[in-house]
Amino acid sequence: MAKYFDKFTQDGTDECVNSKTFAVFYSDKEEQVKNMHIHDCCEVFLCLSNSQEFLIGDSMFSANRNDMLVVNQFEIHKLLEKPGAFCERYVFKLHPRFLLLNSTAQTDLSGCFYDRVKFKRQVSLTNEQAMELISLFNSFKKSDNFGDDIMTNVNAIKAVVLINRYLSCEETDHSVLSYTSNAVVQSVVAYINDNLFSNINLDELSKKHFISKNHLCRIFKKHTGTTVVNYITLRRIAEAKKFLNDGCDVKDTCEKCGFNDYSHFIRTFKNIVGVPPKQYIKRKE
Repeated sequence: MAKYFDKFTQDGTDECVNSKTFAVFYSDKEEQVKNMHIHDCCEVFLCLSNSQEFLIGDSMFSANRNDMLVVNQFEIHKLLEKPGAFCERYVFKLHPRFLLLNSTAQTDLSGCFYDRVKFKRQVSLTNEQAMELISLFNSFKKSDNFGDDIMTNVNAIKAVVLINRYLSCEETDHSVLSYTSNAVVQSVVAYINDNLFSNINLDELSKKHFISKNHLCRIFKKHTGTTVVNYITLRRIAEAKKFLNDGCDVKDTCEKCGFNDYSHFIRTFKNIVGVPPKQYIKRKE
C-alpha cells in the first residue's frame, strides 16, 4: 500500500489507521479539514511556511518555516490558515501500535507524543534537520524495487528516532499562547475544560460571562474556528477515547464523559472517530 499522499489528507489517515503503521501527507494547498478534529493516530506536523498558527487542546502555537509540532490520538487540533496564505507542510501520521512494536526496553519511540516533561511539543529545526526528515518522507513514495517495503519501514523508524531526538534536545522554549487575545473566549475555554464532564450549556456560559448567547457563539467561532458546542463535544470524545483505551466499558465511559443519552453518545462517537465505541475497542486490541 502507498505510504505517501499529496491529494487528500484523509487518504493518509485511513492508510495509517487501517494498516496500523504510518503514512505521510504533503501539501502546499488549502487545509482540507476545516474544523477541530482528532485521529486514531499520532501526528508530526512539519511546517514549511512562516506565520502559521495551530490550535492543540486548549492552547495556540505559533509556527514558522522548519518548525515541527506533535499531537497524539487523544488531542483535538486544527491548523488556522489565513485567507490566501496556505501552509506548505508535511504531516507524518503514526499508529500507536507501530510505535509500540518498534520500540525497545531502552528506546520508547512514542515518548515524544505523550511525555510532556521529557519532550517538547514544538521545536525549530535547522535546515539540515528539516531536509533530512523531508528526504525520509519522500522515500515513502511508491517504488517497485526489490525490498522497498522494508526500506520504507526502516526509514519511517529512522524518522521517528530523529523526531524524538530533536524534541528531547531542544532547550529553547516556544511561546505557548492562549487561544486568543479575547479575554471572554479565554475564560470560556478555561471554564469548559474545568467543568468538561458537567452539564455545560450555552445559557450557563453566556450568563457567567455576561454576554448574549449569539455574541458568545459569534466571537468563539471567530477566534477558535469552531463552535462552542463542537468544542465541548470534541473534548468529551477525546476523553472518551482515553477511558476506552484504559479498559473502561462503553456505558461507564458515556456517563463519565457527561453524555446523558447513551444512543447520542454512540452516534456522536461514531461521527467523530469513524467507528462506534465497541468497534473502536476491538480495533485498538
